[in-house]
Amino acid sequence: MKLLKFVLLVLSLGLCFQAQAQSKQVMIITTIEYSEFLSGGNSRMFITFPDGNQQEVEMRGLFAISGFINEKNIKRNDKIVVDKINEYLNQGWELAHVSSAIRDGQQAQQGIIFTRYILSKKTN
Repeated sequence: MKLLKFVLLVLSLGLCFQAQAQSKQVMIITTIEYSEFLSGGNSRMFITFPDGNQQEVEMRGLFAISGFINEKNIKRNDKIVVDKINEYLNQGWELAHVSSAIRDGQQAQQGIIFTRYILSKKTN
């Protein structure tokens, strides 16, 4: 009986140390979409990797120069975001949190849509 208790104690301690040895990495994907109709906007995606390196991906503005919402640009931007998130999900990352904010400009049809995707991944 004492041997069984000792074995269970050793196994449980081993599991505790293994659980503590695992940590998480975090990666952040930020999209900034401009809705300025005069210039069409200069939207971007910024990816910050766990090591601090960054990547910038060009996206399109939400409005066409004519002042109307450009559906093609919205579809293209959505595809860029979905493709990038799927790429990282397939690498074992998990989508941990999404937050967004909108900032209205001082004039009509100006503003920024800011979205941050936080991904995490367990490491040993």
